[in-house]
Amino acid sequence: TTGNNAEYGEHDYKCYPVSFMASDNRTDVNTGGKIIMPPSALDSVTRLNIPYPLLFSIHNPVADRTTHCGVLEFVAEEGRIYIPYWMFRNLCLQEGQRVLPNAPLANYAEGFTSMGLKHLARLLRHKDEMLWSI
Repeated sequence: TTGNNAEYGEHDYKCYPVSFMASDNRTDVNTGGKIIMPPSALDSVTRLNIPYPLLFSIHNPVADRTTHCGVLEFVAEEGRIYIPYWMFRNLCLQEGQRVLPNAPLANYAEGFTSMGLKHLARLLRHKDEMLWSI
């Protein structure tokens, strides 16, 4: 268990591309930004009453690379997570390498939505000026 995640009951997982899943018919997962985690991860976040959608950051400590993702399903074998191949490559991972998913980012979606709305309102107020300046 990592110090950052100890209060959330999270731990490191062996990480594999989705193509390593027993059900290799999961091509839909490779095109998005969502991962597949074990049922125990759902148990951990359910006890915390974290609002959906669940957003995590995954860190590869060896390459010091981090990315953010959502969760598609909680059906992976215990101790494993499956991620899209593009994400696997971006994190510079090897098959079965341990990664550190950080606690769900509870306020990320709310913060993004309110920030996005603020900028959208400003854009709409100044859209005519922007069109004439092009």
